[in-house]
Amino acid sequence: MGKSFLKRRLRSFAKDERGNVIILFGFFIVVLAMLGGAAVDYSQAIAVRTRLAAALDAAALAVGAAELSDPKKAQEYAQSVFDANFPSEELGVAGTLSLNLGEETVGLSANATVDTALLGVIGKNTITVGSETEVTRSNDNIEVVLVLDNTGSMRGSKIASLRTAANALVDIMFGDQATSENVKISLVPFSTTVNLGPSAVRNGWIDTAGASSRNETSFGPGANVWNLYQDMRASNVTWEGCVVARAAPYDTTDAAPTRGNPETLWVPYLAPDEPDNGEPGVTSFYSNNYFDDVITASADERQRSTDKYDDGQPVTRFGPNYLCIEQPIQPLTDTKAVLKTAISGMQAENTTNIANGLAWGWRAISPGAPFTEGAGYGDEKTKKVIILLTDGDNVWSGRNNHNRSSFSAYGFIADELLGAIPNGQQGAREMDRRTTEVCDNIKDKDITLYTITFKVSSTRTRDLMKDCATEEAKYFNSPSNQSLITTFGQIAKELKQLRISK
Repeated sequence: MGKSFLKRRLRSFAKDERGNVIILFGFFIVVLAMLGGAAVDYSQAIAVRTRLAAALDAAALAVGAAELSDPKKAQEYAQSVFDANFPSEELGVAGTLSLNLGEETVGLSANATVDTALLGVIGKNTITVGSETEVTRSNDNIEVVLVLDNTGSMRGSKIASLRTAANALVDIMFGDQATSENVKISLVPFSTTVNLGPSAVRNGWIDTAGASSRNETSFGPGANVWNLYQDMRASNVTWEGCVVARAAPYDTTDAAPTRGNPETLWVPYLAPDEPDNGEPGVTSFYSNNYFDDVITASADERQRSTDKYDDGQPVTRFGPNYLCIEQPIQPLTDTKAVLKTAISGMQAENTTNIANGLAWGWRAISPGAPFTEGAGYGDEKTKKVIILLTDGDNVWSGRNNHNRSSFSAYGFIADELLGAIPNGQQGAREMDRRTTEVCDNIKDKDITLYTITFKVSSTRTRDLMKDCATEEAKYFNSPSNQSLITTFGQIAKELKQLRISK
């Protein structure tokens, strides 16, 4: 039924005086039809306005999350996000997008027109709807620690994807700013150990006096690991920055190191020179025998002897820094370039010790020493977040000799730092228990804990990480390189803590 036809029929009804009842009935039929058409037109306009509002919200949130300060870039980015959420092929034609970019707010508004189906009868061919939104950036501070698996199983495309994902998170958190007033991020790469960097010895929390009992764990009474490194200078060997775990209960806490309690200090990592293979008293094979033994005795006595460290011998095998991860911890920083440099330095090496890596992630965000960049736990304006990623099970490599394992942050299995453990398999189970303990301690401090398993087939580790997260929604299983990048982006956007203010 055309518009001109309806107009002619209405004029005809008005002039015709016959059949008044029929005329009135016909008139009301037309009116009801027009009202029905108007209802359809206005319902479509309401639907378009709803879509318009949602698209504006999405664009404003995206601009706010990106922290763009250049109005031109912000306008272009807002338009691209708006267009993706308000496609031109669907009902409604959007007008010009208006952006109001403030220091703490992002305002967007726009109109859209909708062609009418029946209201054109009365000359209304389109309906115009409008919407506006304003997003307020959160003024809270946020501290984020990335505790990332850098083990040998991450070689190749996996470590490359991890670097890409970590950089994407940093870009979202910092936006186009080189530094941030309210964002700090730390990087804690981990494998068998973590690395504090050799300069950490100047900070006062490395045990250089041999006061902690951990000095004696692998060497016997009176040993001082730091002095052994000084003795090895003649062999061109220096401490590379890794430390062994503190004795329980301090291995799973963020207790600040104090000289008054030597067990809270960290002892330098030194993988002992293992017995010379084929010598008297040595009946098993040892892979890390880098100095000639200077005594004839049992395998254990040869290994614990410290006289050989000051002979100036060349290192012939792996050496005292064996399995020390190369990339050191990057403390909390507000500078994007510093973080990107640290991320680019990550390398895939050694085996997995989640408990030790996570404990150091906690210490990086803790307000107390050894790292003091973190805000106090009672600071209501600061959110603390740890993101933990692993690509496999805890591992303590077993060996068929008196040590029963390779050296690690927990020493040898035979040192019984984690109790009487018969082999590497049981050692890994004890590391799982330690991991759970660290997770629980972190959550008790109201630190938000995200966990990610990356291409992990083991239900044991997936369940461990799911239980470790603050809540199940903060656990992510990433089965592919791309899904890992997507996961980091999703977490970063959650952390922006933006809100629709009006």
